[in-house]
Amino acid sequence: MALINLNQAFGKNNKLDVGKETLEFDIAAVLGRKVGRERCELSYRRCTVTMEEMMDMVETEVAEVETIEKEIQSGAINIEDVGNRLEEEEEEVAGLSVDDLTQTTPKPGYYPGDD
Repeated sequence: MALINLNQAFGKNNKLDVGKETLEFDIAAVLGRKVGRERCELSYRRCTVTMEEMMDMVETEVAEVETIEKEIQSGAINIEDVGNRLEEEEEEVAGLSVDDLTQTTPKPGYYPGDD
C-alpha cells in the first residue's frame, strides 16, 4: 500500500466541517498547508503520537476499509453485516474503562523475541 500523506488525505479544498469525525486531522492538514509544517508541529507538539505512529494508524484504518470493500464486492458480506460489526465495536468501546483507554501498549520489539 502506498504511504498516505495526511496533508493530501485530509482538509480537502481547505474546508473544515465541524461535524466531521476527521476534524482534528482536517485542521492539522489545512494548518500545515497554509502556514507550513513547522507551525503544524508547533501547534501539535503536545501530541503523544509521533508522525510515524499516526501514519501507521491511518494506514491500518485504510487497509481495513479496503478489506471491507473487497468483502462487499465479492459478496462475502453485505451492508447489514458492516452495520452489525460497527454496533459490536460501539458496544466494546462503551465497555472500556478510563484505565483501559489510558493504558499504553508496548511497541513491537519491546519484549524479547517480539518483532
